[in-house]
Amino acid sequence: GAEFIHGNLETTLRLLKEYKIKTMPAIGQVWQLRFGESEKEKELIPDYHDLLSRKLKAVKRDLPLKKFLDVHFKDAKFTSLRIAVKGFVEGYESADLEDFSTIAFREEWHAAEDWQQSRIQGGYGALLSALEKDCRHNGCRFIFSSVVTKIKWQHHAVDIQCKNGKQFHARQVLVTMPLGVLQSNAIQFSPALPAKKKAFKALGFGDVIKILLLFDSSFWKEKEIQDRVGEKLKKLFFIFSNEELPTWWTQNPSSSSLLTGWLSGPKAKRWSTFTDREILDKAIHSLASIFQTEDKMLRSKLKSWKVVNWSADEFTQGSYTYSTVNAAQHRASAGKPEKDTLYFAGEHLAEEPGTVEAALKSGLKTPAVILKKSK
Repeated sequence: GAEFIHGNLETTLRLLKEYKIKTMPAIGQVWQLRFGESEKEKELIPDYHDLLSRKLKAVKRDLPLKKFLDVHFKDAKFTSLRIAVKGFVEGYESADLEDFSTIAFREEWHAAEDWQQSRIQGGYGALLSALEKDCRHNGCRFIFSSVVTKIKWQHHAVDIQCKNGKQFHARQVLVTMPLGVLQSNAIQFSPALPAKKKAFKALGFGDVIKILLLFDSSFWKEKEIQDRVGEKLKKLFFIFSNEELPTWWTQNPSSSSLLTGWLSGPKAKRWSTFTDREILDKAIHSLASIFQTEDKMLRSKLKSWKVVNWSADEFTQGSYTYSTVNAAQHRASAGKPEKDTLYFAGEHLAEEPGTVEAALKSGLKTPAVILKKSK
């Protein structure tokens, strides 16, 4: 799941302070490899950076990012720029150029250049555990292993039916399922919500495969490897490459020998039908190419591994939300309450979707509306 805190996130940091959970910086060397050669550029999009900025600033009416690039950067000389933009959009946003908002790209791209990233000590699980404990202390009850299949509702009367035969009744329901589940037919609403379902479909929901490889040592710090690739990698943090599994990161500044691989966007969707073993093979091969070594050497050092295929998981069916053209309008429609009975919250309904911060903000905002109306 989530790992980083991207920037100064008000709600996340306030909750961490409240629960006395510490953070640590996520810093180190960023190693970019394009077409097999190392690049020293610090800019996310080094070629024609200023021209791209000017064209983006001139956009008044939103349009799909692919169309924007086709209009302004179609010539062959802009090939590297298009590749870099595609890599950023698919890699960070888990989005598709075909329908990703140009204005959203403009905002995210400029914000990303100033990021100061950090991690939570103990991971986001530490925050979730603290929230759960607090909820239980305040009278909340959690019912696990009860997969909801149908929500029958009328004004102030809701019947929730589960796959295991359990039923629950309430005056009001707050629906916080991931957008991928809401876009599918996994949950049946009765009466149906055609306008809301149309709004859900209009929002972008990406795809991600995350692979964790724990080695017996941090092999990338070995002199032989560093000499071979021509880089000093003692403080290696992020790797961006053109390999099949292109993005990797370490736990720097921690001395952990864990490497995390990341594949997102349309390519992750295509990979979602692969077995975990097939994904592992591709991951090992990509790393071997990056570090100019052999697959068997990396396999000999591998202690443990895990593939997290979010698109193949029935309870997520994708990664997280990205902004399509007119996303604000679709979010407003998707999040609109139904007769003071059905309410909706989640990262996909936040003004800046796609993060834990977005989920937390929405999770605070919507119940406050419910409580205010019930007074």
